[in-house]
Amino acid sequence: MVLGDLAFANGGESGTAGAARTLSLPTLLSYAGWNTANNSLGGALAHVVLAQARRPDDDAAAAALLNQQVCVLRLLEDGLYQGQWRKALRGCADKSAVDAVALTARACSLVLPWANTFCADQGWTWRVVDLHFPWGRSFEIDLRLAAAP
Repeated sequence: MVLGDLAFANGGESGTAGAARTLSLPTLLSYAGWNTANNSLGGALAHVVLAQARRPDDDAAAAALLNQQVCVLRLLEDGLYQGQWRKALRGCADKSAVDAVALTARACSLVLPWANTFCADQGWTWRVVDLHFPWGRSFEIDLRLAAAP
């Protein structure tokens, strides 16, 4: 299954992210809800092509695990952070008065628990272990995943 979250620009639609709760992660080949509809579609299509590309010597289990990791990242970053958590973070931090280090610390205290609770609720074997803002602003986030212990 490929899921393109195109209802809104610059973040997933909350209903679509909620629909992720009913998806079986192993059946999800691709999800994207980032930026514009064109960027989302392009990202989703590129991801599904890579997910389906196999060479005879590929380790199918490792490839499936990597694809799941990418899907989880996209669901968390595009669907949930951009669609919901970013607004909540901005409501708790005056971005004009907060430097990048303080913003990251605040995001760690809010977003990491939300993300990890969501992953655990889904029964996913991934947890968010770190985050940062690649451009020093709250608009986009970069989450780092690791396999849950």
